[in-house]
Amino acid sequence: MFKEILASMKIGSAKVNAVLDKTTFRQEEEIEGLIEIEGGDVEQEIKEINLQLLVDIVGDQHFPFIWQEQKINPIGVIAPYEKRSIPFAFALAENVPITTPNYKILLRTELAIDYAIDPKDRDVIAVEAHPFLNLAIESLKRLDLDLSYVGHTTEFAGDKVRGCPFHQEFVFSLPSQYDYLSDVRLVNFGGGIMALELHKQKDEENHAVDDRRRVNFTVDEEDLQDNGARLTAFFQKQLEQK
Repeated sequence: MFKEILASMKIGSAKVNAVLDKTTFRQEEEIEGLIEIEGGDVEQEIKEINLQLLVDIVGDQHFPFIWQEQKINPIGVIAPYEKRSIPFAFALAENVPITTPNYKILLRTELAIDYAIDPKDRDVIAVEAHPFLNLAIESLKRLDLDLSYVGHTTEFAGDKVRGCPFHQEFVFSLPSQYDYLSDVRLVNFGGGIMALELHKQKDEENHAVDDRRRVNFTVDEEDLQDNGARLTAFFQKQLEQK
């Protein structure tokens, strides 16, 4: 009875800590590690472990957002002061945002357990671009475009195929020969599927306009083998189309 009172008062409850094999990953890579659980002063039942990949946008009050979630169960009873390690693997989605100064990615580990003070752990991880995305960015840079900002678009929110609330958007500024464009934006859907958006600021008579053109394209292993030559030529053709 006394132990139940201790538990209900949230005294001496179990603790959790995720120990990762490393902290830098690329899109689609698998996060591996151990979930270390330490029992408290009383015996407690752990119903499950919930792993959540959080995306936090600096300065946005609507975040962090749960991008992915994975449950591990059953776990069972943890005895007082017992130490238990549970291996886990968590595959990053192909369209998870990459880490930038304004995008922070975290892995949250939470115990489903009654009467726990704070049965969760958060680890900041760094997510780098998949080789397909990285090649698309570098191919645009070869044409003297500068990556000026990384933001996101909600235009495709609710798209069940792509299955996420927003997509990361890479905004490029242009050299003077493309003065009819205000900027170019690269949207990554994952799996090598992307879109190039060209935002037009002047028409043929040099009048200001608010127009855009979107071109969908894919990046594959052949593009990696030719080091982006096809991509660069494709991008140049799109940029020169007035």
